[in-house]
Formats: sequence, C-alpha cells, structure tokens
Amino acid sequence: VYIGGLFTKVGEYERANIAHIDKYGRVTPWNPGTDGEVRAIAIDERHVYIGGIFNYAGCVERNKLAVFEKGKSTPNTWKYSSLDFNGAGIFSLLVYGGKLYAGSGNYFGGIGSGGSGPAGIYFISRSSGKILTYTINMADIHALEAGPGYIFAGGDKFTANFNEQRVVRVDTNSGSLTRIIFPEIEGTVYGLKYHNNVLYIGGYHT
Repeated sequence: VYIGGLFTKVGEYERANIAHIDKYGRVTPWNPGTDGEVRAIAIDERHVYIGGIFNYAGCVERNKLAVFEKGKSTPNTWKYSSLDFNGAGIFSLLVYGGKLYAGSGNYFGGIGSGGSGPAGIYFISRSSGKILTYTINMADIHALEAGPGYIFAGGDKFTANFNEQRVVRVDTNSGSLTRIIFPEIEGTVYGLKYHNNVLYIGGYHT
C-alpha cells in the first residue's frame, strides 16, 4: 500500500510525505520524498501517480503532480508548471481508461507561491502526460470515482448552475458537468465509492 500525507517518519524510517508498505506491514526501500504535502495517490500496472502541494518530488522539480515507475524513486519526464493547474494544488487522482484525472483545490500557506487559483478537473493522457482538457468548477475537488462511462467528482460546493451541489457527474470526453439530484449535503465530501450501481459518499457532514 502507498501512503501519502505530511510526515517525516514511518515507523523507524525517515520518509518525506510518501512511503510504500508491503503486505507484511514493512516499509519498503522506495523513498522518493517530496518537499510538501501529498494529498492524492493513484496507481496503474506500471506507475505510481502522486499529487499534492509540493514543488519537488524525488529530488527533482515537479509541480503538484509527479509520476514514478513502480520501484523507482526518480519521477518520469512528466513536468508541469504552476500555470498548468492555475496555481492550485492537486487534491485527488483517478486512473480510468486511457486517462489520469486530477482534481485540484486551493491552499494557503503551503509550499510554493499561489494556491488561490480556481479549482478544476484535469484530463491527462496516460501515454504522453499531456493535459487534454480541463474544466474549472470553482470548488475544491477532494474525491474522484469511476462510474459507468463517466466519473463522479466530490468536494466543496459546485456553485455555478448546480445549486451548491457537492457531488457532480463528469463526462469523460468533454469534461462537461451534470448535476446529480441528491439530498443536500451539509459539509465537504472527501470520499466517493461506486459499487453495484450505488454511490457511497463520505466526508465531513452530519
């Protein structure tokens, strides 16, 4: 299992905000490290994707998103500037089909400048790392989950045309948002899980 956050040690081992634990609960030698908080992790057959509020990963300049081949502590060649994510941090990641989806959010007092740009969802090619399209949502995206032919996004209030909904459906091709009719959620959504045609929602709400 891969763990990310804001820490300096895992057990007796020094690890800067990212670590790998094997099936026996042992910390593995994998140790890229970042200079800021890791908010999101996604994996596929060959890669580990990490997002957060950092400027360096694996001792290499990487702005808010870095990609590693499994077992390697130096990131691949994907590299983004702060302008690519409108000055926001990466709060959620999802591998789905041929794309990596990255949900961004605002932060203050973290590593690097900015942090106050509009949040959105970025559609990134898994083969090239190119940002294919993005949608600006004006709400921090804390959770992404795959559905049948689309993805769900959850977080803070989606204000424009969504009656302050905290979960929306996202078209995987165009990036357009669709309102979902939910009872009002009083609080931020931090987790989504879709299983057997049911969407489970977790977060800070009552």
